[in-house]
Amino acid sequence: MTHQGDLSLTAVMQIPSRHIGLTGIAKSYGAIPAIESITLDIARGEFLSILGPSGCGKSTLLMIMAGLVQPSSGTIEVEKRRVTKPLTDIGIAFQQDLLFDWRTVLGNVMIQADMRGLDRNVARHKAERLLERVGLKGFENRRPWELSGGERQRVALCRALLHGASILLMDEPFGALDALTREHMNMHLQNLWIAERPTAVMVTHSISEAVFLSDRVIVLSPRPSRSVFELEIALPRPRTLTMRDSSEFVRFQHRLREAIDLLAKIGYPIAVLVAILAVWQWGADKSLFPSYILPAPSVVALRTSATLSVMFDHAVVTTMEILLGFGLAVVLGVFLAWMIAFVRVFEQAFYPWLVFIQVLPKVALGPLLVVWIGVGFLPKILISFLLAFFPIMIDTLVGLKSVPRDYIFLLRSMGAGPLKRFWRFQLPYALPHIFASLKVGITLAAVGAIVGEFIGADKGLGYVLIVATGTMDTTLLFVALVWISLLSLLLFAMVGLFERIFVSWHAVARHAELRDTV
Repeated sequence: MTHQGDLSLTAVMQIPSRHIGLTGIAKSYGAIPAIESITLDIARGEFLSILGPSGCGKSTLLMIMAGLVQPSSGTIEVEKRRVTKPLTDIGIAFQQDLLFDWRTVLGNVMIQADMRGLDRNVARHKAERLLERVGLKGFENRRPWELSGGERQRVALCRALLHGASILLMDEPFGALDALTREHMNMHLQNLWIAERPTAVMVTHSISEAVFLSDRVIVLSPRPSRSVFELEIALPRPRTLTMRDSSEFVRFQHRLREAIDLLAKIGYPIAVLVAILAVWQWGADKSLFPSYILPAPSVVALRTSATLSVMFDHAVVTTMEILLGFGLAVVLGVFLAWMIAFVRVFEQAFYPWLVFIQVLPKVALGPLLVVWIGVGFLPKILISFLLAFFPIMIDTLVGLKSVPRDYIFLLRSMGAGPLKRFWRFQLPYALPHIFASLKVGITLAAVGAIVGEFIGADKGLGYVLIVATGTMDTTLLFVALVWISLLSLLLFAMVGLFERIFVSWHAVARHAELRDTV
């Protein structure tokens, strides 16, 4: 499936008349996976760019295509022939130009002919033609140390194409160049590619460069890398530097940047989790720690699957306790914040007592609530409420009190009464503070429900933790922790979703400000 419009995560598309084919390519270094199951077809004569975060395995993937690095699993084919050793009929340009100081410019290009035993007269004629094409005519007898960085890379590109390579692999060849030189190098590379028409694969960190040069761009996830997004660049050729300012060019850049931003939000946490689980599983397989202390992730996963129905029932109970306690905290917290903000007598009479209640340890209140109410549903709701209430009230109060005085004067000059000022301005102004408190409050409400189940319960995820601890069943203990973590993340995400819906103006402004700062 090819992207020409909407942004989404997708599998890599299939291209007819493929020149290079990767199927299930994976690479690990010991217990650390670097690349995870990449499948990719590259058409003959296509220019493909690979984007992705640093350390995600882009260069490793390129060297696998060249046959210089062997994958841990999967296959690579070039012209339907499986690659099992280094390919010698391709051209490679590395991050460094790798010129030989004792050779002239022409001599550095001609090293391809020397190493391959090509006819020197034919090769020399082509080398001179390539150098002229990249603007280096008259530099044939210069030494590498007499050239600029951009000129050295042009020599390296000519060397890579001297022998008529049908495949050109480039590992961020312009990464060390300044922006202006890099733009001109993009033009030289495009001209070479159009003239020679090899199948080109380039690793880059530059979105603009990828859009300018490529027929298609793929984005890799953080390690262990997978191809998570691809985009066809439907721009006419030859492309000019002024095209970078066109709305169509900017639109392609924007889509790629959206994909990378999405990757940063979800990819890095997932990558960290996968790395931790991989090391954990490796340690368990090597018996570095007893299984009754730290069971392997695979064992926890199997137990999670086997107890899915039972754990779901317990999770429903805990969820109800969290939501009821959280809802009560929101209603009372916002109401009391409003009373304290606008009723001076109420602030003087009740605010000190609210602070006093907050400093009391809620775990100590738990047994007292059980004595007063019993071990039913209500004590867990109250403990959940007590933990979530104070942050919600305080942040709401801060939001209501931080309204600039001149805004109030402006609305009063319009004849707006107190109630209208509150609903039309003060409450919307305080919403970012309120939603910040809700994100804290929902997690504290989850803690409160679990603590309440510790004190006295016969259902719920906290009850499962107590049972697992009492029976020394560490696998069940981890299963319960997985459920609690997933439930908390889900509830936190729900609050974030409501924030984007009701306070979208603030979220957009904050994102734009952060992007401009970066």
